[in-house]
Amino acid sequence: MTGVTGAAGGIGRGVALQLASRGCQLVLGDVSSPEAGDKVVAHIWATAEKRGVPPVRVRVRFVRVEISNETEVEAFVAAGVAEFGRIDGLAHCASINPLRKI
Repeated sequence: MTGVTGAAGGIGRGVALQLASRGCQLVLGDVSSPEAGDKVVAHIWATAEKRGVPPVRVRVRFVRVEISNETEVEAFVAAGVAEFGRIDGLAHCASINPLRKI
Protein backbone atom coordinates (compact mmCIF):
# COMPACT_ATOMS: atom_id res chain seq x y z
CA MET A 1 0.00 0.00 0.00
CA THR A 2 1.13 3.49 -0.79
CA GLY A 3 -0.06 6.64 0.89
CA VAL A 4 -0.43 9.80 -1.17
CA THR A 5 -0.79 13.22 0.45
CA GLY A 6 -2.21 16.13 -1.50
CA ALA A 7 -4.26 13.62 -3.47
CA ALA A 8 -7.36 15.73 -4.13
CA GLY A 9 -5.67 17.88 -6.74
CA GLY A 10 -2.60 18.85 -8.68
CA ILE A 11 0.49 16.66 -8.58
CA GLY A 12 -0.90 14.48 -5.77
CA ARG A 13 -3.98 13.61 -7.81
CA GLY A 14 -1.82 12.78 -10.82
CA VAL A 15 0.48 10.60 -8.72
CA ALA A 16 -2.53 8.79 -7.23
CA LEU A 17 -3.98 8.12 -10.68
CA GLN A 18 -0.65 6.79 -11.99
CA LEU A 19 -0.10 4.54 -8.97
CA ALA A 20 -3.65 3.19 -9.24
CA SER A 21 -3.15 2.49 -12.96
CA ARG A 22 -0.20 0.30 -11.97
CA GLY A 23 -2.23 -1.70 -9.48
CA CYS A 24 -1.14 -0.02 -6.25
CA GLN A 25 -3.43 -0.09 -3.26
CA LEU A 26 -3.80 3.46 -1.99
CA VAL A 27 -4.69 5.56 0.99
CA LEU A 28 -5.23 9.07 -0.29
CA GLY A 29 -4.96 12.05 2.00
CA ASP A 30 -5.77 15.71 1.54
CA VAL A 31 -6.87 18.68 3.60
CA SER A 32 -9.83 19.10 1.23
CA SER A 33 -13.32 17.94 2.03
CA PRO A 34 -14.23 14.25 1.94
CA GLU A 35 -16.32 15.07 -1.14
CA ALA A 36 -13.18 16.15 -3.00
CA GLY A 37 -11.52 12.87 -2.00
CA ASP A 38 -14.57 10.93 -3.10
CA LYS A 39 -14.26 12.50 -6.56
CA VAL A 40 -10.67 11.29 -6.89
CA VAL A 41 -11.64 7.80 -5.72
CA ALA A 42 -14.57 7.74 -8.18
CA HIS A 43 -12.24 8.83 -11.00
CA ILE A 44 -9.77 6.07 -10.13
CA TRP A 45 -12.56 3.48 -10.13
CA ALA A 46 -14.00 4.79 -13.43
CA THR A 47 -10.56 4.67 -15.05
CA ALA A 48 -10.03 1.11 -13.82
CA GLU A 49 -13.42 0.08 -15.15
CA LYS A 50 -12.57 1.50 -18.59
CA ARG A 51 -9.50 -0.75 -18.57
CA GLY A 52 -11.68 -3.75 -17.72
CA VAL A 53 -10.71 -3.91 -14.05
CA PRO A 54 -13.71 -4.22 -11.72
CA PRO A 55 -13.74 -1.28 -9.26
CA VAL A 56 -13.92 -3.69 -6.32
CA ARG A 57 -10.40 -4.89 -7.23
CA VAL A 58 -9.01 -1.37 -7.00
CA ARG A 59 -8.46 -0.82 -3.30
CA VAL A 60 -8.35 2.86 -2.47
CA ARG A 61 -9.46 4.89 0.52
CA PHE A 62 -9.57 8.63 1.20
CA VAL A 63 -8.75 10.13 4.59
CA ARG A 64 -8.96 13.85 5.27
CA VAL A 65 -5.62 14.92 6.75
CA GLU A 66 -3.94 18.20 7.61
CA ILE A 67 -0.28 17.24 7.42
CA SER A 68 0.80 19.94 9.86
CA ASN A 69 -1.33 18.26 12.54
CA GLU A 70 0.50 15.32 14.11
CA THR A 71 -2.70 13.70 15.38
CA GLU A 72 -4.25 13.76 11.91
CA VAL A 73 -1.09 12.34 10.34
CA GLU A 74 -1.10 9.50 12.87
CA ALA A 75 -4.78 8.84 12.02
CA PHE A 76 -3.91 8.82 8.29
CA VAL A 77 -1.17 6.23 8.85
CA ALA A 78 -3.41 4.18 11.16
CA ALA A 79 -6.17 4.15 8.52
CA GLY A 80 -3.72 2.77 5.96
CA VAL A 81 -2.47 0.07 8.29
CA ALA A 82 -6.03 -0.84 9.35
CA GLU A 83 -7.20 -1.08 5.73
CA PHE A 84 -4.19 -2.80 4.16
CA GLY A 85 -2.11 -4.23 6.99
CA ARG A 86 1.02 -2.22 6.21
CA ILE A 87 2.45 0.78 4.43
CA ASP A 88 5.06 0.23 1.73
CA GLY A 89 5.59 3.79 0.60
CA LEU A 90 4.50 7.41 0.74
CA ALA A 91 4.24 9.98 -2.03
CA HIS A 92 4.22 13.29 -0.17
CA CYS A 93 2.64 15.74 -2.58
CA ALA A 94 0.78 18.04 -0.19
CA SER A 95 1.69 21.71 -0.41
CA ILE A 96 0.27 25.17 -0.20
CA ASN A 97 0.27 27.54 -3.10
CA PRO A 98 -0.74 31.03 -2.04
CA LEU A 99 -1.00 33.32 -5.03
CA ARG A 100 0.86 36.57 -4.49
CA LYS A 101 3.06 38.97 -6.37
CA ILE A 102 6.78 38.49 -5.97
